[in-house]
Order: sequence, then C-alpha cells, then structure tokens
Amino acid sequence: MPQPFALFDCNCMVGRSPVRQPGAFFTVAGLLEEMDRVGIEQALVYSSVAQHYDPATGNRLLLDELAAAGWPKRLHPCWVLLPHTTHEMGADSAEVVVERMLAAGVRAARLFPTQHRFSLSDWCAGPLLRALERHRVPVFIDFGNVHWSDRNTDWDALYRLLKDHARLSVVLVHEGIGSDRYLYPLLEAFPDLLIETSYYQPHRGIEAICRRFGHERLLFGTGMPVWAPGPAVSMLAYADISAEARRAIGSENLRRLLGAVS
Repeated sequence: MPQPFALFDCNCMVGRSPVRQPGAFFTVAGLLEEMDRVGIEQALVYSSVAQHYDPATGNRLLLDELAAAGWPKRLHPCWVLLPHTTHEMGADSAEVVVERMLAAGVRAARLFPTQHRFSLSDWCAGPLLRALERHRVPVFIDFGNVHWSDRNTDWDALYRLLKDHARLSVVLVHEGIGSDRYLYPLLEAFPDLLIETSYYQPHRGIEAICRRFGHERLLFGTGMPVWAPGPAVSMLAYADISAEARRAIGSENLRRLLGAVS
C-alpha cells in the first residue's frame, strides 16, 4: 500500500515477545513483509531479547540477524542500553559503550528504566546520558505503558533528565491519551523532547502538538509487532495538518536526528 508521503517507523521490534501475539511476525523477513503491506519505507528496530532478557546479548543478536538478512538498507538498528556500572554492557565506562555502538553503525539508543530497574537520575544514569549527549545520539525512553490508564512514567525523573542534559534528544515512547497535562509543560520548556505517535491518541492530539509546539516534536511509530501498524498509519494520514508537517512527522524528523549523530 504505497503512501503519498514517506514513512520511517521509529518504534519496531524484532524477535519473539514473552506474551504470544497471534499473527505477529518475529523475524526480519516478517517485519519487511509487514512494512510492505502497510507502506512503511524504513524502520528503526531493536531486539526483543535486549528488552526482555539481556541488552548486550540482544544487541549482538540484532546485528547478527540484520547481517544474516543481508542488512536491508530499510532497517536501522537501535541498541537497548543500561548504565555501565554493573558492567552488563561489557565495558567499564559509558563512553566505551557508546563508542562501540557507534562503531557498529548504530545511531539510536533505547532505555527501559522501569522494566530494567534503574534510575534516570544522574547518580545512576548520568555517565551514560552524558556520553549519549556528547555524540548527539537520540534516546528513546520507554516506561512500559501498555494501557491509557497506566501511570508508569516517572515525570519528575524525566524533568530532571531534560534539565540536566539540555542537548540530549529524548523521544518519549508509547505515551497515551492521559499524558497531556504532564507533556505540555515539558514540551514548552525543553525543545529537544519529542513524542512518538503510536499510542498518542488524544482527539486531534497530533494537530494540537503541531499547532502549539511545531511538527518537529513528533515522530511516526507503530510499536510493531506487539501493536498493529494500521492505526498509527491512519492517524497520521488523516490528521488535519499540512503536507509539510505530515512529511516531517512521517520520516524527516527521524532522519534529521539520526543525521546529527557524531
């Protein structure tokens, strides 16, 4: 299903989910097939093993799976990271962790602070956040919300992170309909905070963000394969926004972030 605007999905996973999702793909080939079906041109992907078992193992497995598939140019790896202090990332400094990531061709990082049980505060994650900030690596933060009524997001920790790391591009993943009273003050105060769209479904929410803060603050994402891509594609396709804004949200904003990594 070709789209009249390019789509670069910032939120895709490869691998099996601990909770079986009937009909869901779990391979690189399955992801590409689903992307073709709904008209998604490119995707940023992380490993389910990195989320649900061990980040270092999952990150290596992701690169191996992409290599085995001929490293499709349409897919871009995203590593799941932890603070370095337990040496679970295989290095004794955060800078080395990030340098290894960049050397492997990976230009985005994902954090699961709630699921992986670490604090985003500087006493815990500070060295990692500073290393990512130095290299302008965009950081996707997933607090594990799966329902609109979930209250997993640590908004105070997010505020401190944004305040202490002003040059860090932070993408908040899978925030839903009940988030605006927290989100708007942060979007107003911190220009490098962005929202991934897969679960952001307030009535005319995309339009309101574009009008108030600019279309640069939104990234298209689907949450595949745990969530179906159709609603996210339709939400952007039918949003009452300009063609320029649709292109920016659909792909250009993510390309800009990845292109700034050094």
